Amino acid sequence: MGCYLGAVADIQPKVVLITGASSGLGKAIGLRLAKAGHTVFGTSRKPQLGEGPGPFPLLAMDVTNEASVNAAVAEIIKRTGRLDVVINNAGLGIQGPAEDITPALAAQL
Repeated sequence: MGCYLGAVADIQPKVVLITGASSGLGKAIGLRLAKAGHTVFGTSRKPQLGEGPGPFPLLAMDVTNEASVNAAVAEIIKRTGRLDVVINNAGLGIQGPAEDITPALAAQL
């Protein structure tokens, strides 16, 4: 483990929100921070049954929908009383040539 990651455990525990935490990098970050003692909440547009609670709960949130974002943040604050850190890791995968992207899809990106 590198020195930088080792330092994560040396700070005061934080309440962390990670978007796109159901898999990949977001999940790995969440697992690492939860293991270091931080309170972690992950989000996914459509959490699947069995994708939480594990080391951290997975809340439903679509970062393109303001009401969805507000509801997820409100839930975290309701549970913990605060939110210290946000890691915006949510992504959208598109396959195919860029010229095939519709204006409506481009606006969502």
